Formats: sequence, C-alpha cells, structure tokens
Amino acid sequence: MSNYSDRKIISGTILALLLVIGLILIVAYFFPTGKNIFTGPYIEWMGPSKAVIMMLGKADRNLEFSLYAKGEKKPLRKIKSSGKVHTFRLDSLSPDTEYIYSIKGRGVNVSCQFRTAPSIEHKDFTFIVYGDSRSRRNTEIYSRLASYFKGHIPAFALHTGNILIGDTENSGDFFGFDWHENAFKPLPPGTLGSMPIFRTKGKHDVCSQDTEKAFSMAFPSLSKTVYSFMWGNVHFVCLNGVFNSLGDYTQEIRNALYDEIRKYPNARWRTAFFHVPPYSAVKSSSPAENHELNEKLLEDFSNLKIDIVFNGGEHLYARTKPLISEGNTLNPVQFITSGGGGAKLDDIEKRPYLAKIIKSHHFCVVDVTYNLLTVQAFNSNNSLIDKFKIRKDDAGKNSYAGSEIFSMRKKQKSIPENKLPERE
Repeated sequence: MSNYSDRKIISGTILALLLVIGLILIVAYFFPTGKNIFTGPYIEWMGPSKAVIMMLGKADRNLEFSLYAKGEKKPLRKIKSSGKVHTFRLDSLSPDTEYIYSIKGRGVNVSCQFRTAPSIEHKDFTFIVYGDSRSRRNTEIYSRLASYFKGHIPAFALHTGNILIGDTENSGDFFGFDWHENAFKPLPPGTLGSMPIFRTKGKHDVCSQDTEKAFSMAFPSLSKTVYSFMWGNVHFVCLNGVFNSLGDYTQEIRNALYDEIRKYPNARWRTAFFHVPPYSAVKSSSPAENHELNEKLLEDFSNLKIDIVFNGGEHLYARTKPLISEGNTLNPVQFITSGGGGAKLDDIEKRPYLAKIIKSHHFCVVDVTYNLLTVQAFNSNNSLIDKFKIRKDDAGKNSYAGSEIFSMRKKQKSIPENKLPERE
C-alpha cells in the first residue's frame, strides 16, 4: 500500500512539474520577457521615394508592419515578415514627407515616424557626423554625445566607422555586448527608428569574418564597395574601404567612385566619407608615409569636385586647410576627421596642412544651404569647439573665409586664395 501511495505521490509531482514547465513555455512564447528580445527598429536606408526599415529578433517571430500617412488611421500598406531578420522595404513614397509606422508581433509593439529625403532640388537641412563610437568598457561617452543630437534637428547622420570593437567572442552576435551595447543601445530611444544613419565600414567592423558578415546582414544597403545617395541637391558618396596604402585604393573602388559621381552630374555640393583619414593628426604617425595614396585620393576628389571629406579612424577632431594636389590646383578639398565618438582618445600632433586639431570626444553638425556649408564641432558637454564655412558662388567656385589654400606638392606651401585658378 505504501509503495502504491509513494508512486501516486511521485506521479502527481511529475505531472505538476510538467504542467508548470508547460505553463512557463506558453507564457514565454506568447508573452516573451527579458532583455534584448529584439534590436530595432532602425532605418537601414532612406531616400526621397524609398525606405528600408529593419528589425532583428533573437528567435523566429511573425511580425506585421503597418505604414500610415501622418494624421491618418487607415494604413497605406501592411507587410508581414517571418524569421529573425525582418526587412520592410517601402517604395513609391512621397519626397520630404512624414510617415508613421508600427511593428507588432509576439514580444514587440512599437511605433515610430520618419521623414523621407527631399527630392533632388535645393532645400536647407542639417546632418550629424561622428565615428569611432565603440568602447570595450562602457558607452557612457557615446550615450552622452548622442543625447545632444536631437537638439540640433538633424535630418540624418553619417558614421565614419568603427561601431564595433570587432575582436570579441560575440562580435557576430546582434544580442551580445559588442552589437547591443556599442552599436544600438547608446542612442536615445526611438532615434534609430526615426533618423537614418549612413555608415562606412571601419577596420574593427570588418576585422573578422563574423563581424563583416553581421555588418552586411544588419546593413545590406550600406555594405557595397561604394554607395551614394542624394539629400536635396547634395551628393554623398561612401567608400567602404580601409585605405592604409595605395594598394588598398583599388581600381575597382576608383571606378565605382567615378560611376557614382556620374549619376548626379548636377549636384550642387559633393561630400565623400570613409574610415581612415588620408591626412593624419595622430602623434605616432608619419605624414609622409602614405604620400602616393594621399596624392591619388586628393587628385581624384579634386577632379570629381568633391567639396569636403569626412573620416574617422583617429580618435580626435581635425580639420585640414583646403588642399590642392600636384595634379589638380583648380578644386580644393577640405578633410575633417571626426573619430571622437567614444573610443579612447589619441595623442595629437600639429601638421602644416592642418587648420585645427583638438583632442576631444565630439560630434559635428553640418548645416547646408544653397550657397553655404557650415560645419560646427561640439564636445561631450555640447560646447562649440570649432566652426568653419565653405561658401559657393553661383558659378560653383568655393571660397574659404579665414583659411588659406594649402598645396600638397612635395614642396608644401600655402597659396593665397585669390591666386587660385577659376573652378572648372
């Protein structure tokens, strides 16, 4: 009798445990809790008529995306997605128009809004530039810088590379420290879902197969060798290469750069961005070590009439004088290093081609009008540390208030601005 009672008690206990486990699984399935169930949503691409919204899940989920015109309750369209990587592609949007969207499913119920890029015509706008935001220990500096972005009312941001540490065990895991804590979490809630961030690959972002694969999965539109976009009448070109020597600047990249520029021959302003700065401001580097590479880049940018170039790679702020090359004295190019987004700062060294150099965590705010491009740099207290302007006349010739043109010929020298030949 006692054996029967014991077996009955054991059976009842097992049944109760199974019921509890089943209930836990049901609750976890329909009402998932805990951290990092989803990453996003984030704007992976934005144009005048197209947008790509993405969301990354820790497990397979079914999600429904709904797009609304501002002030309307009836959705313009709905998109369903299954799996872990959710990509919502939107076409036939109206330029310079605000939309609202929602994403719903098990474990997610979010709403955001965005504004499409203006059409290819003049419109004043502002954008943010920053880079090298990853940190091995904490992302407090990045979070602090990012908290100031919204106050400058940017349409979008450019990231000059190194969103990741890249060499950790989980650098390929979207929910590990590197991706979650470095790439996504530091930005204020809702920022990623409402403001496009156009990124270039940094050396840490592609330092292993896992990180490069993850970067391409998270940002497929931004992973091409060279990509570009128009915002109003400004053409932005990203070179996804880490240029440490002339051999890194391949003919494939050069051809792709020229092809992208040819797409928009009537752009009023042209901007390029990539990771490693051609003109170093770091104390440990030699300014002459990459002369052939730097000369080729400067000559190409001059020939393509690129007005300004943004780089990262060095953890500091630096601004060159307007530079002319041995091969092209018509079209000066100005280079900005904005790599003070959160990583440990580098020691700096003054160079003759530099107009300004500051060892500081920072971000840049760029205001664009038809005839004027204004760049301001702000530190981690949101205090102004540098400001300069490039003015463009109706013929397309640039002038640089208070800044002399600097020749990067072997006999480096400064040239008075009024001695320059006319812009082509």
